[in-house]
Amino acid sequence: MTKIQVFCPKCAFSTTISENEIPQTATQCKCPNCEELLPLSDAIRKPESTVSRSIDQTIEDCFENIQLSTSEKAAEKTTAAEEESKSSSRYFELVGKGIALLEKENVLEAMLLLEEAGNLNSTPKVRSHLAYCCAKVNQEYSNAINMCIGAIKEEPTIADHYYNLGRIYLLRNKRGAALQTFKKGIKLGPHPQLMQELRKFEMRKPPVFSFLHRDHFLNRELGKLLSRLGLR
Repeated sequence: MTKIQVFCPKCAFSTTISENEIPQTATQCKCPNCEELLPLSDAIRKPESTVSRSIDQTIEDCFENIQLSTSEKAAEKTTAAEEESKSSSRYFELVGKGIALLEKENVLEAMLLLEEAGNLNSTPKVRSHLAYCCAKVNQEYSNAINMCIGAIKEEPTIADHYYNLGRIYLLRNKRGAALQTFKKGIKLGPHPQLMQELRKFEMRKPPVFSFLHRDHFLNRELGKLLSRLGLR
């Protein structure tokens, strides 16, 4: 039911009545306060609907909330992007320093940096170099070998993984496995460290007993003894 506001421009009296209370044939109305006779069209005002105001306010609030939410999300995305950029930069910094230290045989320091890099992003590159560190520092050979093999499965065309795995085999005194691993790695392309390791094998003296495997304990122990005696 529509509400009508009746307003007297002379005395400023106003009241609200139902539209049904006004006779359809009425053209004038009398102010109950000052008794001024007014044209009905001058006295009637339709007030703004409360429901309409509520809806408008709700729409305004929604737009404000949407703008606020969009602004907050944009700020969150910016912050997340900045954090990701910082994390990525830190990762590459740690990996670069760790590998540089490893090349200088500062294995323990390298391991600490690579572990931190692995916490940021556990890539095959990090795990491969970290595996060698663990084998060298902690003698965790089995775990280190598995880590390197896992890195090779993920990145079979990266020669560094074969280099690290071969060196772990050497630490484990598995020279045959090391040689095979180095050969697989060098097939992928030029690699100075792999070539250096392969040259070491070429420079080795023949086994004492040729009918036994080079890694057989008799060849190893007698070879060491003859070298100490200057007979080899």
